[in-house]
Amino acid sequence: MVEGALITGGICFSYWLDFGFSFLDPNSIAWRFPIGFQIFFALVILLFVLELPESPRWLVLKGKEGEALNVLGALSDKPSDDPYIWGEFQAIKDTVIENQKAGGIKDLMFQQISGINLITYYAATIYQNEIKLDPFTSRILAAANGTG
Repeated sequence: MVEGALITGGICFSYWLDFGFSFLDPNSIAWRFPIGFQIFFALVILLFVLELPESPRWLVLKGKEGEALNVLGALSDKPSDDPYIWGEFQAIKDTVIENQKAGGIKDLMFQQISGINLITYYAATIYQNEIKLDPFTSRILAAANGTG
């Protein structure tokens, strides 16, 4: 749920950033800044991820169940033999097993098959070239599409 909201928020932000910089179009900053600005988020993640413990899900996936229990306990500030921790651990383990059975790509496969990525990435171009809207209206519609 949170992951989907972050992806949607990022797409929304990128469309409006692109729209704003499109007014500088003869200047190369119109395309250089939106591309280069992405490094900011990568650097923030890089700085903060180094301090995080390994993911309990990853630990279970690699067969390190004892470490996964310890991390879950540390994250919840409870001992690793607490019933709540065991419940969380079992839910994670069940999810990992289910994803391994499905191949783990089910959601990604349906996202790609649906064609939504194609529409999302090329919306402004489609509006301008195929529907024959003016560039300003095409960019506004693409940004609105990325917002909704």
